Amino acid sequence: MLGVDFAETEVNELRRYVRMVAGALGQQGDSFYVQASPLAAYLALDGRLAAFPDRDVALIWDEQYGWALALETEGNEDPVVISRCPDGIRPAPRDVAAFAVSRLMGVPRLPDPQAAA
Repeated sequence: MLGVDFAETEVNELRRYVRMVAGALGQQGDSFYVQASPLAAYLALDGRLAAFPDRDVALIWDEQYGWALALETEGNEDPVVISRCPDGIRPAPRDVAAFAVSRLMGVPRLPDPQAAA
């Protein structure tokens, strides 16, 4: 019987999911990475926060909290979380993109076009 490497499957699924989030943000190429242990992801963003114009910004994902917007630090320090996406551990890619764009634009959240209907 062939064994199934569940860790590899999880990493591949997360890689596909992060690629869809990057696509929802309109980003091309592989501006992200996924690590296996602990399962986590990093997605570099185009743009900066007005309050931190000299810092790169990224979305980071982990199994416990889901997505967060984070500032890059100098050296080997972990990114500093600025805001967490409130939509669960693996929200739809368009929801993650809306969260990121709204933070980069300095508004609390983009309006839901379906809510007005």
